[in-house]
Amino acid sequence: MILDAMDVEIKHDDNDNWRHLRDYQHHVVTGCRIAYGSGFNAPLLVMPTGAGKTTSASYMIGQAALRGNNTLILVHRRELVKQFSAALENYGIRHGLITASDRMDLTQRVQVASAQTLVQRMDKIPWMPSLIVIDEAHHATDGSGWGKIIARYPFAKLLGLTATPIRLDGKGLGKGFGGPFDSMVLGPPPSFLMERGNLCNYRIFGTAVTPDMSGVRSSKGDWSRKESEARTDKPAITGNAVAHYAKYAKGKRAAVFTCSRAHAEHVASEFRAGGHNFVVVDGTLDDYERDRRIAALSRHEIDGIVTVDLISEGFDLPAIECAISLRATKSISLWIQQLGRVLRPAPGKDYAIILDHVGNATQQGLGLPDDDREWSLQGLVKKTGKKKDEDPNAPTQCERCYHVYRPKMGRKVCPECGHAVEVQSREMEVVDGELQEIDVKAIRIERRKKMSACKTLEDFQNLAQELGYKPGWARIQMELRQKRR
Repeated sequence: MILDAMDVEIKHDDNDNWRHLRDYQHHVVTGCRIAYGSGFNAPLLVMPTGAGKTTSASYMIGQAALRGNNTLILVHRRELVKQFSAALENYGIRHGLITASDRMDLTQRVQVASAQTLVQRMDKIPWMPSLIVIDEAHHATDGSGWGKIIARYPFAKLLGLTATPIRLDGKGLGKGFGGPFDSMVLGPPPSFLMERGNLCNYRIFGTAVTPDMSGVRSSKGDWSRKESEARTDKPAITGNAVAHYAKYAKGKRAAVFTCSRAHAEHVASEFRAGGHNFVVVDGTLDDYERDRRIAALSRHEIDGIVTVDLISEGFDLPAIECAISLRATKSISLWIQQLGRVLRPAPGKDYAIILDHVGNATQQGLGLPDDDREWSLQGLVKKTGKKKDEDPNAPTQCERCYHVYRPKMGRKVCPECGHAVEVQSREMEVVDGELQEIDVKAIRIERRKKMSACKTLEDFQNLAQELGYKPGWARIQMELRQKRR
């Protein structure tokens, strides 16, 4: 079962915590209740990064505790233990921690556990959960440590949380496809949250010069890191990341995504040589030094961090204003998780800046941050009947001014210079490493005009169909308009 939570009628609770949820979080909580009430024991809750998965789950965990049920929360990084623990404290939910460095308190009905630590201890822990909440649930696959924990508690219900309900190789998370989930509850799409200001707007710059990945071997659904590093750690391919940071995002706190530790160190040294204080943050650092560097970025004592995987998911630092991609990838999951680090709103942050030096958005075909994707328990639903180069709505680059943009309903007319892009050819003249902005402002202005013209629910439903949005979007927009009136 796939349930669009934005289509369900909200079941209201009469308590203070319920009133603290946003309206769309009411919908996803109700959607999960419907899934359990329909006989499903393992729903997967899908919400964009920054939409409040942890907040929504904390509410449900609190309700389970009030009914006398034990809840186990699984995370895979020390930072995520802290984040989930803080969310529970905001709801007044007492809980214990199961980590390598914390003393266990098994008298609490709620436990937040590092999956790695629990795998080693679970045979010695008598505490039994009625509900297992799995954060970053795209890691929960058969045969993994997560799978061993799930198998240890066969009578517990599951609740998965993720922004990307696929593995890095694109495979699904449903039962029979290598995962433990039997249903999916869909929250609002990123475009909906950006329109409301719950996610940050963005400006994205792409390049006509991209890595030649032909012949690069694949490993676990993505390119070999070693070979990818050899193709991308070149000025002609990266488009001179230091110069473009100075041009488009100078002084803004940035996160740079690279292929390897050596690549990260080289990139960081290049930024420092250019007068920008960038440091490497990755899994080889001890806890103290990693926390110190991240705190320095938060306080704006440094300009940026260069990382390999560490902050690609689950990392919550809204102060990051710029994402710089220097790692070409085939993984939509990895790309979305990386972009999510920069889309959280923050005071003084009018929009996020994304510098895509490797063509992930366009040439690699992974799309833009607010693309509405169709998910399933089998994996990402791929469009059939058209190749990527034949997709009329794929982001494209103007042959005249090199501006990258998303076509409006398949019309490939550059919003910057008005040039009509030749549909039959996607070859582009090479401009040596120069990034060009992907213009989304004109698209949003046009979308708002159409929304303003809607008078009835049917008008919004027709617009939702035209824009490719889910049906629940129309009803939410109508409810919001009625509230404003």
